[in-house]
Amino acid sequence: MGLGWETLIGLLGRRAPGTARRSPRSGETEVALRAALAHLPVAVWSTDDELRVTSFRAGALPRVYVDGPGFVGRALQELLGMGFVTAADAYHRASAGEAVDFELLWRGRLFKAHVEPWTEEGPAGALTVVFDITERRHAEEQLRHAALHDPVTGLPNRTLFLDRVRQSMARGRRNPGHRFGILVLDLDRFKGVNDSLGHLAGDDLLSAVAGRLAPCVRPQDTLAHMGSQFSVLVDDLEESSDLVRVADRFRAALMRPVRVRGEEVFASVTIGIAHGSPVYLAPEALLRDAHTAMHRAKVQGPGAFQVFDEGMHARAVGRLHLETEMRHALERGEFRLHYQPIVSLSSGRLAAFEGLVRWQHPRRGLLVPDDFLPLAEETGLILPLGQWVLEEGCRQIRAWRDGGALAPLPTMSLNLSGRQLAECDLVAEVQRALDAEGLAGCELDLEVTENVIMQDADSTRGCLAGLRDLDLGVSIDDFGTGHSSLSHLDRLPVDTLKIDRSFLQAHDGHPHRTEIVRTIVTLGHDLGLEVIAEGIETAEHRALLTEMGCDHGQGYLFSPPVDADAAREMLTAGVAG
Repeated sequence: MGLGWETLIGLLGRRAPGTARRSPRSGETEVALRAALAHLPVAVWSTDDELRVTSFRAGALPRVYVDGPGFVGRALQELLGMGFVTAADAYHRASAGEAVDFELLWRGRLFKAHVEPWTEEGPAGALTVVFDITERRHAEEQLRHAALHDPVTGLPNRTLFLDRVRQSMARGRRNPGHRFGILVLDLDRFKGVNDSLGHLAGDDLLSAVAGRLAPCVRPQDTLAHMGSQFSVLVDDLEESSDLVRVADRFRAALMRPVRVRGEEVFASVTIGIAHGSPVYLAPEALLRDAHTAMHRAKVQGPGAFQVFDEGMHARAVGRLHLETEMRHALERGEFRLHYQPIVSLSSGRLAAFEGLVRWQHPRRGLLVPDDFLPLAEETGLILPLGQWVLEEGCRQIRAWRDGGALAPLPTMSLNLSGRQLAECDLVAEVQRALDAEGLAGCELDLEVTENVIMQDADSTRGCLAGLRDLDLGVSIDDFGTGHSSLSHLDRLPVDTLKIDRSFLQAHDGHPHRTEIVRTIVTLGHDLGLEVIAEGIETAEHRALLTEMGCDHGQGYLFSPPVDADAAREMLTAGVAG
């Protein structure tokens, strides 16, 4: 406020009722008071016990407030107009000897007011000082609005959204018939827009999407923005199923492309839905469950939606525990490599081993990759795990060699994840792993799935070429199940195609699968590649593949994946099984 109440009132020569009057010279008082008021948005007046204005002084206020002589002698109610309704109680309390602070709306402006008992050689009355706080309050409101709204879209942010959900939950506790729910909308492929067009384009896309979604929301609902996601509180539902219809409206609103910096962008959303319920004690829990449903919908693909159920929460908690356990497993050395032999179909001789990761879980026993690798990919743990697999595979080759196993040793084949392949220093990591054990590149073969390669074939080609420069073998794993383009395939630096096991498993019931396998074998040989068939389980499978000219095979007919000691026995014998 600048100058305080006490200073201004003191300049007026205040004395409380029943006390001796201070007597500064009136001229000095007037000069000091006018100097104090000159640059302040303030007015000071005194009233008698009948609430008539006995004096009035104004500072740097608009002219509508400064007609002091015209105010003196008039009733305070006339002076303040409708503001007197607010002020009446304060003056009543002042007449009883109390100093009171309050806010006063006077002639369209907001004032902070202070009133207290006052006497000046006459009947007791009251002294009032008011400061104009209109601009300050407006600035405070702007700050408050900024703190509760997203700067990109202008929509409510997480804090305001959760407060609205909290209010709706409170209404639900008071009225069991009150229905509500929330939706979480995740903008599909948003990262791709940021990466390709830039972050400003990403902001433009968010604003455009907000503009499309806003007309789908009723006045009693709340549309909020958080990162690449939008959240919606749908209040006062007639039926719980209405939330699905709301989700359909949102998806329909985004059917047409959005124009962003001269580019057309299709902005679909994946939606998670959670119904309000008395079981929720906090809005964060309801929002969490909507997020869980959204992540479940992601599995179905862009534009899908999913309604939360309790099983989702149990699975989400289980995944969280599994992630924590996986991090500890890396630290505690709980992962293992098991080795499945790859054999020559014509001779039956051992040609290679594929190192397959297992998790020796302290409570759940030996876990296979399907139990933990998808989560490792999602959380990024695949990178330290993949590095461990690479180093352990190289270490095992060296251990077999030092132990006097068959020489030359068969190739060790290890799997690469897409995350590893995207790492710019993968070639250097492989070189370090080889050097650490004194191995040559030709002793190692790295497998990459067909889908991973085709996600960005041009970028992948450079990384695979770097691995080939180390004299490593490179294989395309699960061939036939992905989306290979022959225009890329004949230019990729690879040595081997591995036919996915699903073709052999479906062979008996679908004879046409036999011709697909034959075509893949012929294609591989025409491109100068070796061909390995996975999932060989019967002698018939082996005979069929041998007749087709397939080079190698692996599967339970020869041996399941085994530990290092059992693999060493195969090395000594030179054959699988």
